[in-house]
Amino acid sequence: MTTALATKEEARRIFVAMRTKYRPLYEAVKKTHEGILAAGKTTMGHGWDHDLRVAQTGALIAESPRVGEMAWCVGLMHSTDRHYGERTEEVLHGYFALLPKNEFVVGESVMMWNALIEHSKKNSDADNPVTVALKDADRLANLGIMNLFRCGQHHPDIPACIPEYLGRVHPNSTFKKPMSCYDAVHVANMPWEAMLRLPKAKEMGRKEFDFYRKILQRCTDEMEEVGLYPFPSE
Repeated sequence: MTTALATKEEARRIFVAMRTKYRPLYEAVKKTHEGILAAGKTTMGHGWDHDLRVAQTGALIAESPRVGEMAWCVGLMHSTDRHYGERTEEVLHGYFALLPKNEFVVGESVMMWNALIEHSKKNSDADNPVTVALKDADRLANLGIMNLFRCGQHHPDIPACIPEYLGRVHPNSTFKKPMSCYDAVHVANMPWEAMLRLPKAKEMGRKEFDFYRKILQRCTDEMEEVGLYPFPSE
């Protein structure tokens, strides 16, 4: 399988083609997000921009164009569980009814459904190709500069960093409860590098993880440049 990534022009053409073909689904999911915001609620990092990015990324990294097309559709739908809770399956059935009739055979529909149900779980050897693409795409879509902004947005109750722990992670930091935004990048994002499975996903993610490594190192360098690294303990 080639690791050559699509050009910006190719990626845009894929988006336009997918949006045209699956317009009813596209509009329905978009309307869901508009309703959430209109109600004064927050999407908590699972907004329309995120779903679109997951969809596009899935289409670009999948093992084949057909799997990519299925990944695009489930990418749009993958935040349903976050927004609907116990009504998730009911809403998903409604979304599936908006797909073009006879576009997907039964086996393909089953793969798409399973991908949506399994996408938040750890990697498994039993994951079907659509699930693999969706999991990789979801991780990739949660990287980059926007994620750094979201970290501060969703963790206003913790410090940007704990200066005594620059260059390492606070021992009490976990994925669900980081002690600082600096630690959140370490414990929530950096482990995903080893979890990516598709060749194109690894290629796409390389620059993002390298960027994070530079950012984390720069945090230490900035303090060292003014004589405050290691940070004084007394």
